[in-house]
Amino acid sequence: MKKYEFFEHTADIGLRAYGTSPAETLENAALGMLSIICDPGSIKPSKRMKIELDRDDETDLIIAFLSELLYNFSIGKFMYCGVSVEKFTGRSVTANISGEPYDPARHILKGEIKTVTYHRFKFEKNGACMMQVIFDV
Repeated sequence: MKKYEFFEHTADIGLRAYGTSPAETLENAALGMLSIICDPGSIKPSKRMKIELDRDDETDLIIAFLSELLYNFSIGKFMYCGVSVEKFTGRSVTANISGEPYDPARHILKGEIKTVTYHRFKFEKNGACMMQVIFDV
């Protein structure tokens, strides 16, 4: 099973992530988002970070999680290459993120994501899972 794929969207980038569970699908969405920003293979998993979020709504939780990863890169200059979701209930998520601080000598940026949007968001959980999200670039 492929982890993710991109689809055409006017002026934005659409991503469909796949997995055998909701947690794996969220991990793959996070890695797909990263691949828009840079080459994940250039990042060393030398540091770890834990992200814990709670929301009243599953869609809000997923958008908040991806936005938190984007914030940690944009503001915190932390490049992640590994995402391991320990717990995903639809109302809370706990994940371990591995990566390293941004190094412009080694990390070549491919693109910029301004924000994670709610536009045409989908999360299907019929056996195998599929998550669709659009990024404003």
